[in-house]
Amino acid sequence: MIEAVGAWPIPDGAERARRIQENLMAAVRGAFPDPQMVAYLAVGPLMVAMGRIEVELLDARRRIGELERALAERDS
Repeated sequence: MIEAVGAWPIPDGAERARRIQENLMAAVRGAFPDPQMVAYLAVGPLMVAMGRIEVELLDARRRIGELERALAERDS
């Protein structure tokens, strides 16, 4: 299992994803006897990271919209 987790193609600069991967690999190395605990350790941080990414994406879209409106006003 650790080989599979270690083989995930985490993009350069994706620090949150890299941290989740490393923590999950550490949990697997620790030979957790309960597979549900490993799943919990993986899913919880993934949901937190996904939530942060979603909020950041919404903010980026809002800022892009503001910039597009400002450019349209400037060019009209």
